[in-house]
Amino acid sequence: ADETVGAADSVVVFSLIRELKGIEKYAIRDDVELLSSLLAHKGDSVGHSQTKAYLAKEPYVNEYVFDVVDLKNGYMQYAPLGAEATYTVTYWNLSDNAKLIATEVWGCGPVCSSDIRFEKYQNGLFERVKNQDVIPGIKDLESRLVPDYDPEEEPAEFKYKLPRGGKNIQFCLDDACIELVWQNGVFLAGE
Repeated sequence: ADETVGAADSVVVFSLIRELKGIEKYAIRDDVELLSSLLAHKGDSVGHSQTKAYLAKEPYVNEYVFDVVDLKNGYMQYAPLGAEATYTVTYWNLSDNAKLIATEVWGCGPVCSSDIRFEKYQNGLFERVKNQDVIPGIKDLESRLVPDYDPEEEPAEFKYKLPRGGKNIQFCLDDACIELVWQNGVFLAGE
């Protein structure tokens, strides 16, 4: 009987995942732990209890706190409970009807840092895209903000800021930022 309940839970949970749209779909993918926390955040007690039942067999389940879920602007920000990290996800529509999805992770320990990752979503599939293919000048960003930058000597807390409105990304150190200007699938560093 236990296997039947597990199979039924699985069908329900993955139907909940298939129902997601926009930023929720691109951020959640098939992460049931993240889905469970999102459903709790949205006040969907039925969906949340269904995902909790599915996850009940797991020895440890991550939970997340959602700071922002902006469906209109395709922007989401969340953090795992108990971790010093924040995830920000957004996406852009490409001319070929695909989506370019960016995930920025800000974490501390011992130095705070920001990482960015890009993927293309098309025809139901996610495909990783190299950062330098999306931001051609990515290797020069740090030295543009700090000439002669040497991370071994004195690490700096650079941060990517994904847009909640608009299309451009910012690469910053404190209040000094470089605008990465959207050009249909790539971001070019402005002056």
